Amino acid sequence: MLRQLALAAVLACGPMLASAAQGVQQPIKSPIPGTDTVHGCYSSKGTLDDGRFVKFNTQGECNKICRDQLSKPVAASYATTCYCGDEYPPANTVIAPSNCNEPCPGFGQEACGGFEAFTVYNSGLRVSVGTADNVTTSSAVPSSVPTSSAPPVASSKLPP
Repeated sequence: MLRQLALAAVLACGPMLASAAQGVQQPIKSPIPGTDTVHGCYSSKGTLDDGRFVKFNTQGECNKICRDQLSKPVAASYATTCYCGDEYPPANTVIAPSNCNEPCPGFGQEACGGFEAFTVYNSGLRVSVGTADNVTTSSAVPSSVPTSSAPPVASSKLPP
């Protein structure tokens, strides 16, 4: 009788437990040749390509595209988009794993990025992969823009 009650409780709570585990960023792991591993959650895709639509995107599907079809060592997911490239995004764009919480459309228990966040993977093609240059921001006018290139504007007053 106790066993039947326990089984009924597990079956009743199963859907709630499954929905609680949606969009979970997998732990970061050291790259393994031939195996896709999560590298982290980033606020930038860095130098990764413009991406391709993958209706049922997952970690495995995105990595398969990057590794097997394009021979790229880095993959990244953002909902239904898969990005590929030769280097990880900038190190200063790493964000907390909790920001990558968008359930993958092909396997909801995995995270495929999040709001302005990308789940980045090592595709297993190469374990030693470089990182894009850090993103820098500045409020100053870029040095390539001249500050006094426009002629002065003449004041013109119209008669009342």
